Amino acid sequence: MQLEQAPITEKERFELELEFLESIANPMYIHYLAQNGLLDDPAFQRFLNYLQYWQKTPYVLYVEFPHALAFLKLIQVESFRQAMKRQEFALMVYQQQGLHWQYYSE
Repeated sequence: MQLEQAPITEKERFELELEFLESIANPMYIHYLAQNGLLDDPAFQRFLNYLQYWQKTPYVLYVEFPHALAFLKLIQVESFRQAMKRQEFALMVYQQQGLHWQYYSE
């Protein structure tokens, strides 16, 4: 028996897409996506490209972790996607992010 899902509302879609966008602010989550082949999936790449609208007003005003937008751009680059499959690279990105927060945040 298969349950039918109710259609998603615009508000729910907005919240889900924002939640996903902010999850890619975590380099270790990007590593997980890369390790599991999602970043190589053409459908997933189209979804990531679709999310570019978050860089524009008024949507950008809702983004709590702006570095998620930087990672969204980086994920579009093949060499970055491939590098994020490697644990040591993902860890280096994670550490650099922490250093940036520690020393360059206002």
